[in-house]
Amino acid sequence: QPRRMRTLVTEDARLTLYQGAERGELFDLARDPRELVNLWDDAGAGALRAELALRLARAEMQVADTSPKPTFLA
Repeated sequence: QPRRMRTLVTEDARLTLYQGAERGELFDLARDPRELVNLWDDAGAGALRAELALRLARAEMQVADTSPKPTFLA
């Protein structure tokens, strides 16, 4: 079964989160444009990972369905 994923790409970085997975992908596109070094577990990239995760969460909320939930089934 394919995993769901979400990706945020900025001018300088790419973050990808996978549903049900503890690991993800984090690339510094300014220093590594070919995405050869995954910085996910790099302690020095923790702040960048947190910032991008927050930005991704906010972007997801911007496009989330805001219609009211039905109170009963038709």
